[in-house]
Amino acid sequence: VEMIRKIKSYMNFGLGMRELADYAFFDEQFLQMLGWDPGITVSVTSPVSENWKRLVTTLIPNMLKAIFDNNGVQKKMRFFEWDRVWMQQKNNVVVESKKMTGILFDADSKEDFYDGKDALENFCIAMGYQVSWHPVAHTVLIEQNIPWFEPYQVAYLMKNGKNIGFAGV
Repeated sequence: VEMIRKIKSYMNFGLGMRELADYAFFDEQFLQMLGWDPGITVSVTSPVSENWKRLVTTLIPNMLKAIFDNNGVQKKMRFFEWDRVWMQQKNNVVVESKKMTGILFDADSKEDFYDGKDALENFCIAMGYQVSWHPVAHTVLIEQNIPWFEPYQVAYLMKNGKNIGFAGV
């Protein structure tokens, strides 16, 4: 609990990011607008709405929707979310895990990969993590159904030889 407070505090005050607390479901209308299908997901048997019926496997579409919904009002936005995602394995076992996702957006100037990298590295240093950056092949993005990153501007984040996430434009 103390580490979570430290992380959220740094995201808020150190990086000037606002925390999102979004639904645990994909917004089906927004997914259609993105033209993205998340693939195998966990669906609820009695959804409140046809628009909110599948549990999220990634927090990124919700981040993109927050940018889309606020773009007319705000020119510069920084959001993060620390929340659950659900993955359905091939044997129909559902695995729930916590993920953290962040997004930096500036409508007036193109966000630079290295600005984001500096912010993320400063976060890792503040948390006591040492990470290394490794390029991601464009084919990996296609194979893993990750269309939102610019090709050749995305990297794996590795800690002690283990992939802990992605960072990119």
